[in-house]
Amino acid sequence: MAKPPRARSVPLSTISRLVREMGAATSTTGAVDIAAELGHRLLRMPVGILLQDGRDDPIIAGSPVDERYTLLYRAQTRNGPWQESRRTGQPVSCSYRTAQSRDWTSLATAMGYGGIAAIDTMPLHACGRAVGMLSVFRFDNATAAVLRARNMVRDFIEIGLTTLWLRHEVSAIAERAEPVLKSLRAGNHIALATGIMAGRHGLSPPQAALALNEHARRRELPLDKAARLIVYGLVSAHELDLAVSNAIGRSGGDHYAGRDP
Repeated sequence: MAKPPRARSVPLSTISRLVREMGAATSTTGAVDIAAELGHRLLRMPVGILLQDGRDDPIIAGSPVDERYTLLYRAQTRNGPWQESRRTGQPVSCSYRTAQSRDWTSLATAMGYGGIAAIDTMPLHACGRAVGMLSVFRFDNATAAVLRARNMVRDFIEIGLTTLWLRHEVSAIAERAEPVLKSLRAGNHIALATGIMAGRHGLSPPQAALALNEHARRRELPLDKAARLIVYGLVSAHELDLAVSNAIGRSGGDHYAGRDP
């Protein structure tokens, strides 16, 4: 079996950065790659991620990028401890001897080639549902410290994945809501501009609405854009006087009282 690398501490700033990068990733595949890298940096052992939530094809990743472990990373989608852990919802450990006795021939071959003594697999959850598996490929027996670190890695990865999907969900909601918000904003400007014209020119609400429409027609602008100019004070008093006079005159209604001095 290969000699395990000496453990070294990882600065908290590095862990925090990787978790943030996971949550800010532009794709799930990118987030999974970062998750595997985070696990490897903390544990100093090969770490594999299998993301399989039933909606798309499984996404697999592993770190470090080393040909000795490529077969192990690929094996995550085949028969092995992953299926058993997913079925039970519990962590599952598989030694090299267990892989041989269960006739997981390709897995045993990959473990032997990579010098792996055992595989620890545990479910990953995000947004309240099981989404995949975290696998730690151990060179020797698991100590209490390794088990604690393994659980900590799982927690960090779950935080990153949850952040990623919540961010995407919020973006999708905002995108669906934007037309409604745009309509509401336009309606608010129209209501405010109508009130401004009614107050300044002594108009009834129907007369103010007519005057606003006349102003929009004269400016050749959509009604909400014309209203926004009035709300922001970008229209001269003379121009509004003309719009009011023309609107009231064409409507055949009583003349307005006129602007307050």
